[in-house]
Amino acid sequence: MRNRPYCSCLFLVINLPVNQIYTMINRVFITGILLYIFVFLISCSDFKESLIRYKIDNDLDRIFESDMPGAAIIAVKNDRIVYRNSFGLANVELNVSMEPGMCFKTGSISKQFTGAAILLLEEQGLLSIEDAMLKYLPGYPAAYKDVKIKHLLSHTSGIKNYPGNNNGLETIQNRCTQKELVDIMLTKPLNFNPGDKWEYSNSNYTILAYIIEQLTGDDYHNYIIENIFQPCGMISTFFADDESVIPGLVTGYRVDNEKLKTAEYMSMTHTFGAGDIISCVDDMAKWNKAFLSGKIISQGNLTKCFTPTTLYDGSQTNYGIGWFIDNYRNITSYYHDGGVYGFQSLCTYIADMDLYIVILRNRSDVYLEYPPNLICNMIADIILGYKNESNVRIAVELTDEQLEKYTGIYQFVESPGIRKISLVEGRLYYERPPRKGNEWSKNEIKPESVYSFFAEGKKSTITFEFNKKDEVVGMNVNQDFGRVVKLKKLNK
Repeated sequence: MRNRPYCSCLFLVINLPVNQIYTMINRVFITGILLYIFVFLISCSDFKESLIRYKIDNDLDRIFESDMPGAAIIAVKNDRIVYRNSFGLANVELNVSMEPGMCFKTGSISKQFTGAAILLLEEQGLLSIEDAMLKYLPGYPAAYKDVKIKHLLSHTSGIKNYPGNNNGLETIQNRCTQKELVDIMLTKPLNFNPGDKWEYSNSNYTILAYIIEQLTGDDYHNYIIENIFQPCGMISTFFADDESVIPGLVTGYRVDNEKLKTAEYMSMTHTFGAGDIISCVDDMAKWNKAFLSGKIISQGNLTKCFTPTTLYDGSQTNYGIGWFIDNYRNITSYYHDGGVYGFQSLCTYIADMDLYIVILRNRSDVYLEYPPNLICNMIADIILGYKNESNVRIAVELTDEQLEKYTGIYQFVESPGIRKISLVEGRLYYERPPRKGNEWSKNEIKPESVYSFFAEGKKSTITFEFNKKDEVVGMNVNQDFGRVVKLKKLNK
């Protein structure tokens, strides 16, 4: 009895005209072929992504030591996570392995959120980026009357960088209020007239965060949580406040003179609005998806974020609003990096390829053999199918007499910071002043010519300037993302 339905179906088919039977068979055949192709393509896609993950893991396993601080990394292409993994240790003392969902202090990546909040307020009709800063901060010196909101957003205000004002470690360790920070920032002379130059300054975004509070009457952190974190579904993103216990927050470390040390303590109150966000790679991916979709700000304002700022002389910078404009293999890309004691971060978006990569590290060396931007490019190369090109740079030999010309103290042209070039046993070193104690952090630099030097594993190049007497008078640090930092040599 149970076979009757099948017999009935067979009887009906047999009694159909031959051409209809042929059509049915043909349709079944075509459907089967299409289903096979679909399954085959899915299998190929899965295999390709597995191969990508294997290649990236293989490269990164050589970079991150299993018993040292590590990193969490995510790569999203066309709204699909194509890579997500972690390396090294979240806590070295307790031998706790890093997990991809753990949280890190992100540093200056935080500026993207402050910038987006200002643009959101503009869309709500509460301000204009053409407004003068003092409109919202009355009582501060008239010397700042020409600083506009747009100058703060684009780092063209001329306001001195904080905490780059030689404040000292003791100052950084002490808690301060938002108003105390702004008071410090707005009592120093401008480095240049607003809109005339570009100069990165954390002060700009701290002031913007303070303006948000003055304008909304709300706490800046609450405003960001309610208007950005919650709409984006960022459930593992927080603000650092020195006291809260943050679930999943890894420990930060540094390496000085080849020794692993815990990160120096700093009060995160000093990073207000400019670098105080704690997040994970998963939430950063959620943020980027919501941000690009227009969920947070309009597409028009989104374009402003990715458009180079034009100075008053008509020249362009490589910064929009919360994003640097760069290129990857001659393809336009956008990024922002960040650094807080013990942590380094980088997020990069290659728009034409719809590829977003986030790297969060719990180690902040003065020099890294593999800095985040280099790792990011390695990952992008594998995902996009480019062959990794050799990064080997060939050094030439110079005598001690020739190398002696470069030694001395160099001062930044546009800031009070200094660097030192030293010669030790026939090797030239680029040195940075000590953060604590008397030890200078140094990295060997090798000559490609009498003008050009490089450090192993870094893409930046140091070029020296000579006068007519063949004396070294300055040097330029040509960074791989297009910025050139100029220093002049001081007389001995």
